[in-house]
Amino acid sequence: MKDRSLQLKVVKADGTIEEYLHTKVLGTIANAFAGTGQDTTFVAEQLADAITFYLYGTHQADGQVSTSEIYFMIQAMLTATGHDEASLVLNNYHFTRALTRKRTEVVDSFLGENQQSWNKSQITFALVRQGIEMSSARTIAGMVEEKVLRMALNRVPKRLIAELVEVEKHNILQACSQLDAAQEMNTTPDKDVQGGQEEAKGFLAKAS
Repeated sequence: MKDRSLQLKVVKADGTIEEYLHTKVLGTIANAFAGTGQDTTFVAEQLADAITFYLYGTHQADGQVSTSEIYFMIQAMLTATGHDEASLVLNNYHFTRALTRKRTEVVDSFLGENQQSWNKSQITFALVRQGIEMSSARTIAGMVEEKVLRMALNRVPKRLIAELVEVEKHNILQACSQLDAAQEMNTTPDKDVQGGQEEAKGFLAKAS
């Protein structure tokens, strides 16, 4: 389906770069369909394959694609194939998430001292400075953000964020260690790991 000699890179909103993961596109489309109550796994796989094929074909020269282009490509594909409801679900999800992020502030305590806007990238970069690989750092930051936004708190104390980071860091590093051990022993714990150890590490939790 795609040229394996070229690994497409994704330019994130904060300017950092990571490898393109077909599984993220598939997951996004599948979640959009799930929001409509439809069981369309096969259709989601077909659309994800088409998008990945298109992106690799149009970015052979630079080898890079932005997250916004991927998002708009998914939206366009859903609309063009008559899945307007799924496209609306995806759009509403991104709008609501962006609004929740904007309303969430990081403070020293619940009293609200030293307010700062929520920024998941700050967690990512802090973890990288600790020696955590970028892919794992992004996964940890994404999992922390998911928990924070679900709390629906306008003010989130730094101490609470730090505790969440430590918990998720332990979980992710332990999972990565288990994957490495399985690979060294030439075992295949499940079909997904057999199909791609590197993608499993980078996608231990669903992102964004």
